[in-house]
Amino acid sequence: GETGAGKSILVRSLGLLMGGKSNAEDIRQQSEAAIVEGLFDLTDRDDIKGALEQFGISNDDDELIVRRMFTRDGKD
Repeated sequence: GETGAGKSILVRSLGLLMGGKSNAEDIRQQSEAAIVEGLFDLTDRDDIKGALEQFGISNDDDELIVRRMFTRDGKD
């Protein structure tokens, strides 16, 4: 993709959603916390739906929302 299209931001956000370590630079100045959120389409992904059910997570609408909040003091 083109320079400045946001690829690095997307890759960083996915890393944070998967549990990557956050740092103060990930939080907007004058804010105490940040939230990263991803919406995943599970249509035709019965394997993932099955895995979620094994963890007690029901999914009836073919979407999975993953949200992570982290703070400047390092608490998730």
